[in-house]
Amino acid sequence: RVTSWAEFQTIAQEIFDSGLAKTLKDIYWDVRPKPEFGTVEVRVFDTPLSVSKAVALAAFTRACAALALNGQLGYAPIAIPFNTERVSRFMACRDGMDARLFNPAVSQWMPARQWLAMLGERIEAHPVCDADMRKIRTLHQQAENAQDSDTMRETWGNILNASPGMANWEPGPLEYAVNSREHCARLLA
Repeated sequence: RVTSWAEFQTIAQEIFDSGLAKTLKDIYWDVRPKPEFGTVEVRVFDTPLSVSKAVALAAFTRACAALALNGQLGYAPIAIPFNTERVSRFMACRDGMDARLFNPAVSQWMPARQWLAMLGERIEAHPVCDADMRKIRTLHQQAENAQDSDTMRETWGNILNASPGMANWEPGPLEYAVNSREHCARLLA
């Protein structure tokens, strides 16, 4: 966890000095500062299945940023176990809203929907603009039932099954992605 701009600059410079990257654009992070614009870039919004969902996620992110800037999110004072964030990201990619994720504010694993509900309650207590609030409420309602990952697996599975010549086809990355839930369950058993 990076706690200051100075710490971020030190880490970035170490990466540059190693030759792994020449600029911030060469480093892929889920969230990264954009000093030239004075903003923070959140990299997950190129994956939603609709523009309206991307806009709702942006509203949710702004609301969470407002909570953080006002000291309303907080972090537990203990160190996060090694690789916890990577495991959480993997579980989110694999299981979507059915995932159990690590919440650093309370230092515990919890269902994604429970964490989203907790954040929603905090956002409601410190409201943002009405338009963003409407989008956030819609996002929360959709999260109760929707699973974008299931939609994509079903769509690609149907495409694979309907394609001619699939009987002799060797499994590749696409098939593994379509069946990732089953593959992960087998690997983690």
